[in-house]
Amino acid sequence: MFLFWVPAIAGTLTVNVSIDTSKNLVINGKASANSYVTVKVLDPYGSIDYLDQTTANADGSYEFRYLLSGKFEGVYTIYVYSKDVTSPVVKSITYTTSQSTGSSTTIILPSSGTTTQQQQQIQTQPQGQNQQQQRQQAQPTQVTVIKPQVEITGQVAVSKVDEKTLSQAIASAKTNEKGEKVIEISVETKGNINEYEQVIPIKSVSGQNVIFNISTDIGQIKVPADVVSSGVKVENLSVAVGKLSSNELDEVKQAIGKSIELALKVEVKADGKVLSGESIQKPIVVSSKYTPSIGVNTKYLAVMKVKEDGTVEPVASGMYFADSKVVAFRAKESAKYVVAENYKTFEDIKDVSWAKEPVEVLASKGIVKGIDEKNFAPQKQITRADFLLLLVRALELSSPVKDNFNDVKPSDYYYEAVGVAKALGIVNGVGNGKFNPKGLITRQDMIVMADRALRVAEYRYSNGSRDIGSFKDATKVSNYAKESIQRFVSEGFVQGSNGSLKPQDYASRAEVAVIIYRLVNSYYIQQLK
Repeated sequence: MFLFWVPAIAGTLTVNVSIDTSKNLVINGKASANSYVTVKVLDPYGSIDYLDQTTANADGSYEFRYLLSGKFEGVYTIYVYSKDVTSPVVKSITYTTSQSTGSSTTIILPSSGTTTQQQQQIQTQPQGQNQQQQRQQAQPTQVTVIKPQVEITGQVAVSKVDEKTLSQAIASAKTNEKGEKVIEISVETKGNINEYEQVIPIKSVSGQNVIFNISTDIGQIKVPADVVSSGVKVENLSVAVGKLSSNELDEVKQAIGKSIELALKVEVKADGKVLSGESIQKPIVVSSKYTPSIGVNTKYLAVMKVKEDGTVEPVASGMYFADSKVVAFRAKESAKYVVAENYKTFEDIKDVSWAKEPVEVLASKGIVKGIDEKNFAPQKQITRADFLLLLVRALELSSPVKDNFNDVKPSDYYYEAVGVAKALGIVNGVGNGKFNPKGLITRQDMIVMADRALRVAEYRYSNGSRDIGSFKDATKVSNYAKESIQRFVSEGFVQGSNGSLKPQDYASRAEVAVIIYRLVNSYYIQQLK
């Protein structure tokens, strides 16, 4: 496609930007009759997301429209060119997956010394609707965007937000359906930069449910204001994302023993001090644009955390979104994070074709393990403790373990996982202070535990239509398990076998892997997108 730019002459160009109810980005307005109008849209990382050209109608009207659903959240910048202007008209709009009808974006620039010039606001409102339509529709979502000043030292760019600007931004932000105020911090792209660090005066946000979305050309970081444990006093929170040096890459390659697709280092600091895992009470979400190398099977991409001592741990939350070409994961401590293809399989899963891919994907992510290097034992029944260990690992659940069940000993490999589940209210035991960790788990008990875990993790269930009454053996479901099984059936996590739920049957390792695979995918799509 050829795009024509023509010399500018006197005239007018109007530009309206909105997001409709179908999550289309709509760009329309007026230009000179029958003139070329060109639009370029940059995604939150500064990459071209959309480029097109049209001819204005006889009355000068024009419109572009393209779908944002499935694309990355953040600030999109729109440039509109025509012969009517000497430079493009620039608009910005924030896309979130919870977007309602339209959007308005406020850009607040850092204080420059005078009260009257502290804020520059750009409002983009839905156009082409009459007043009656607007009254009938929900109020637009408003997201506040801060564009901080950037200071460069060597190859590190540091941007800071002052307390006054931050307070103004929070005051202007609207609360979303989750009770959060989302503050977008859009950091200007700088050349030859290997690390971006954002400093936030977090003390001024104390007690407020605020989420910071920090966008850089290396990656995007979503940080809850209460990321630091309550026991840690902090005035300024620093969050950094950067590339690894060549020496660091060599060390990481040696540690994981695989070809690296993407490598990032993430740091969370309180008043300049790097925080350890114990001091970070909520994970931050890290995402980065990524194009897979030729021949890489993205189903088996894994995110791995490399600690300072060189130890490597899998990150269960790591996901690759092919539609937007983005890798995302939750970081629970300052470390290096790498993405690599990590395909794993087992010789004995060939005969369980319905579970083969789920087992391989979960094994590649480090969520499930075999009974040895070559075998998974798919038909083997699983114990209560082993299922709980798998569930806690898959959802990255954590909590201080103050006590445990009488029949769970500190020397048991599942002690921590059972203790975390007990502390979070996922399991209550079988009575007399016991858990029966080595007992086999029934399918209905497995679902009850998993449902409780998802609700603790704040999973948002959809309103599926399928009812458990459609299964032949629905009457065999115990009363205490009915609600949980209904939720799992509606969500598609449980699909039954030959029209039956088999709630009283003991669960096999293959059956557990399939259910964990389904719920993990749904859960992390909500968490990361």
